[in-house]
Amino acid sequence: LIKEIHKIIEKEKLLKDNFVIKSVKDVIKFSKNILWDIQEEQFCCLFLNSKNEVIKFEVLEKGTVNEAYIYFRKLFEKVFQYKSTAIILIHNHPSGNEHPSKEDIFITNKIIEISSAFGISVHDHIIVTTDSFFSFKQNKIIK
Repeated sequence: LIKEIHKIIEKEKLLKDNFVIKSVKDVIKFSKNILWDIQEEQFCCLFLNSKNEVIKFEVLEKGTVNEAYIYFRKLFEKVFQYKSTAIILIHNHPSGNEHPSKEDIFITNKIIEISSAFGISVHDHIIVTTDSFFSFKQNKIIK
């Protein structure tokens, strides 16, 4: 119960007072607090406005212990619903291996391709585990 209350508090902090994402550290701290103990993969998204203020955080898909598939249509319906100009993709790896799979890289590149057609920026894709993280941006998988 305490873990769930902590997660709710972290989400509320992020969504209150137009929280601005200034660095990957902001995303990591939030992501780890929300996803660190989840035993199945979850694919999430931070929806941002043009000032990098968080509009909304959503879990888009819940998967199994080693995969969660994202439906592009569902993601972009949310992007347009929230009038986002940028997004940060986040998902967890319950296995503890923070490195992206070939599928993770493929899906990320596809989302970037679709996003660019609509003028939406994909700032990063973060993979979190219980004790580590991987940033596609920091590791130069995306620009």
